[in-house]
Amino acid sequence: MPILRSLDGEMRIAINASIVDPFVSGLGVYTVHLFRELAKLHDDVVVYTSYPEVCGVNAGQLRRIRWPVQASHGRLGHLQRLVWTQAILPCRVLADRATLLLSPLPEGMLLSRLPQVIVVHDVLPLRFPTEYPRQQYYFRYLVPAMLRRARAVVTVSQHTKEDILTFYGIDAGQIHVVPNGYDVDSFSVGHESQEIRAKYGLGAYLLYVGNLLPHKNLQALMSAFALISMRYSQTLVIAGRRDPRYYPSLEAQTRTLGIQARVRFLDYVPAKDLPALYAGAEVFVLPSLYEGFGLPVLEAMACGTPVIASRTSSIPEVAGDAAILIDPRNVHELSTAMEAVLGDAEMREAMRRKGLARAAQFSWSRMAMTILNILERAAAS
Repeated sequence: MPILRSLDGEMRIAINASIVDPFVSGLGVYTVHLFRELAKLHDDVVVYTSYPEVCGVNAGQLRRIRWPVQASHGRLGHLQRLVWTQAILPCRVLADRATLLLSPLPEGMLLSRLPQVIVVHDVLPLRFPTEYPRQQYYFRYLVPAMLRRARAVVTVSQHTKEDILTFYGIDAGQIHVVPNGYDVDSFSVGHESQEIRAKYGLGAYLLYVGNLLPHKNLQALMSAFALISMRYSQTLVIAGRRDPRYYPSLEAQTRTLGIQARVRFLDYVPAKDLPALYAGAEVFVLPSLYEGFGLPVLEAMACGTPVIASRTSSIPEVAGDAAILIDPRNVHELSTAMEAVLGDAEMREAMRRKGLARAAQFSWSRMAMTILNILERAAAS
């Protein structure tokens, strides 16, 4: 059966945005910014989503998914998205006369002949299978089949490209590295942090933003903070959903270390509060063992906040020479870096200037223009 073209003969891009939910974070942030920017560059875009109200594109470009297919619905959500992608989506894109399908995360239609471009952000379930007991099988068996059917694979860092080559053996020429951007309208210098301090009851603080999964290495962060807590008055603020699998043990660690009064777990922080939260921090710390990209590093730098981060996985690609990079498994090295930044105002100012210059090299619009070129070549091939 021939591939159908859009009615006017131009390229019609279908985007599988089924991951998007009302609490936009992580992959949802990437997906929303990707299709918003693509819609500015290309008129003929259709977006499949359960939550059109958070998408910010023309209503005529939206196609509602009526199933609960998000990760926030747990195992059922994952299962229903898999069924929807394989059984319903092929019919929808055919009816919409799409030229090709863009999947902003490692998903794809296994039986459709429509050209597909798939984005892979990381291979965390293969690197840390105990954290992803079900997803590891999806990444081990279904993802490689989807990638083999794709016209092109987009990834967000050179490190993730190397992981894809290691685990899946795909032709290197098929993989395109396109770094993430960040929201330049939201994350910038000059945010007033007093309102945020009052809202969350904060004084001076160090900041971590992200989830509580073990590979984020928060136990090491708290141990390092405990080593300097007697000499500095700042609080350690951890902004991320209080995942019931991991929060109790982390909270218990604060009591064991005697720093329970000095560590604040803020739970999920709305996107509108994040820029001021970054801007108010004296230093942002990301001691993660593995990141596909490390977007919070970029967001913190764009807000003028000094950054300490791991020199592992993709983080050096994002941070460049604008952050202090440490061995995340060395608690003393991390505590020494935190103490050095907190104790030296001139160092913080120099890091601030470097961070702003580094962040200026990234943008969602630049990312979308590069991906549009990849889509055009994939559609024409």
